[in-house]
Amino acid sequence: MPKRRCARAFERFSRVAMKDPECALAYWGAAMTYNHPFWDPPSQSDEAAAWAMVQKGLSALKASAREKLYLAATAALFKDAGAGAKSARDEHYRDAMAAVYAQYSDDETKLFYGLSILGAIPEGSKGFEPQGQAAKLFEDVYARNPDHPGVLHYLIQGDQQRTVRFIWHKMPS
Repeated sequence: MPKRRCARAFERFSRVAMKDPECALAYWGAAMTYNHPFWDPPSQSDEAAAWAMVQKGLSALKASAREKLYLAATAALFKDAGAGAKSARDEHYRDAMAAVYAQYSDDETKLFYGLSILGAIPEGSKGFEPQGQAAKLFEDVYARNPDHPGVLHYLIQGDQQRTVRFIWHKMPS
């Protein structure tokens, strides 16, 4: 099971998958509860569980073209149950989400693409270009939908990353 912060979402997505085993998006959602790039990487067992969810989603019969792209992006994130460097998989996930966003520029895809940008920033990197790119996506959603349940949280997360990195690089060695 994912970390406590995501356990409730995991339980809900799992309930949907039990009620409708062909609902591809339920497996996508359950898999994504294992991705928490801002506080800790998933364990090997978490990545194996997420990969299994992605595989079920990819084989589900009820999947729109958009949902298939979301699952393909998530497959890049948890490829082969976490084989390879997490940083490389984060970059592949970001690139796959860019492709999803290129085809579907709705608010939710825009937000997930922005989060994928933030999640692919290497620890200790200098500059704030990726954070600014993500912030523009989040600000666009906020301008149209200030009551969106997640957009302010994502804006704060992006700015928090910029602030922490700024302070980190200004600290004496």
